[in-house]
Amino acid sequence: NSHTGLPKWALTSAAVAMALPPYWLIRNPSEVVKTRIQVRADGYYEGMSTIDAFQLALAQADGNSTKAGISELYQGYTENVLYGFP
Repeated sequence: NSHTGLPKWALTSAAVAMALPPYWLIRNPSEVVKTRIQVRADGYYEGMSTIDAFQLALAQADGNSTKAGISELYQGYTENVLYGFP
């Protein structure tokens, strides 16, 4: 038990719950691009540079706005965060 009175498992779970959203905020775009290259999604190919893959992901957004391009890189964000919870 800690000075908070909570068991260690509860403190660990709380720490993980607080750490996952910012972690995936940084990690998710690279995972989207990596997965698209691995499965050779439409327009992606083996050996494609990371910069080219990011540019393609942004260009494939349904809208012409920056917001649409950014949201393209965050597909699966919620699922990734929830999957990591203990």
